[in-house]
Amino acid sequence: MNAPEKTFIPVPQEDVAWLGTGPVPAKPYYDPDFWAIEREAVFMRNWIVAGHVCELPENGSFIRREFEFANASILFVRGKDGVVRGFHNVCTHRGTQLVDEAQGKSSTFSCRYHMWTFGGDGALLSAPDFDSFDLTKKDCALKQVSVDVCAGLIFVNFAKDPEPLREWLNGLDEKLESMPVAKAVTFSEYTYDIDANWKLTYDNFQENY
Repeated sequence: MNAPEKTFIPVPQEDVAWLGTGPVPAKPYYDPDFWAIEREAVFMRNWIVAGHVCELPENGSFIRREFEFANASILFVRGKDGVVRGFHNVCTHRGTQLVDEAQGKSSTFSCRYHMWTFGGDGALLSAPDFDSFDLTKKDCALKQVSVDVCAGLIFVNFAKDPEPLREWLNGLDEKLESMPVAKAVTFSEYTYDIDANWKLTYDNFQENY
């Protein structure tokens, strides 16, 4: 059975006239100051896909993700209540990383430096001689980041008070939830480094030359 032909509808030139027809300026692709602006305006304010819930099949399951743009190591944990949360992978005492493993299962996370121990909800459970500190355990909980799930995809946002995920998706949430990714039961990942600004990769696949 032949698929129906799709009609190509060109974009009116007046709608894209503001783009101009001259050469694309090169500075945004190499200038560190421009990247610093992008980092704050794009990556630190928007929802970023970090993984899939099938990686956290049980309460206590965790995965660790590194986010170079945020200079952050994030620990995603499915708590005892089944909720997926994200925490900076850093002990609140002296800043030692809590977890080296890429994934695993644990009901608690203990710092190897002074054995401060945290629960799957980020709360500080115990610390040696804690009474000598002029602090409360609530004040010493792991620093949390905003995390939400849609269609099985785990999203993270580093903004202080981000727009709710489903509002940010603006209708795409329903489309995502109708796709196979929402029912995935396995996950695989590959990464590679590109010695270039991130926009070069996007531009390469977006042009229709």
